[in-house]
Amino acid sequence: MSSAYYGGSRRTSDGRHDVRSRLFFSMLLALVIIPAVCGLMPVFRMTTARIDIHVAFAVFLALVAPGISGALCAFALGWLADLFTGIPSGIVLCATMSSFVAARFLTLSMHGRSWSSFVIISALMDLFYGVLCRFLAFLGGLPPAPSAMGIFLSALSLIPASALLYPLLDAADNRTSRGRRR
Repeated sequence: MSSAYYGGSRRTSDGRHDVRSRLFFSMLLALVIIPAVCGLMPVFRMTTARIDIHVAFAVFLALVAPGISGALCAFALGWLADLFTGIPSGIVLCATMSSFVAARFLTLSMHGRSWSSFVIISALMDLFYGVLCRFLAFLGGLPPAPSAMGIFLSALSLIPASALLYPLLDAADNRTSRGRRR
């Protein structure tokens, strides 16, 4: 089997790296940042508002990743975030996947991506994510984790986090989409 089957970096006919290598760096960054943010929230006593950084990653995947590969990466992000919540129930996974799909529909009509659109869509998707988590917890008979004020504060706290995250993701995506710079 070829190295491309195992996720190797393949170049297209115009010299750019394919989608798998572009998604690899985004997911590698997510594997570092999501556990760090989840580990730092108790240190800073963030109980009312959480920084749902995995939602910002899902929005970025909706902007750059095509169909099924982006959905699989969003599934992995949701699963990772669900593990780090401390009470893995599948609610975070389901809400992250729903946020990815909703962001994908929002970004279908966009011709380009920018820092400001990423930050705005991330905040909107975090509001959607918080309401959906609360609704799914209600359906499952679990205590509703985010309060109404917590949902709003979480979306507000994601704005600076996604503003800081976008340059990292964009630089990694541009580096792999153009190939190696000399």
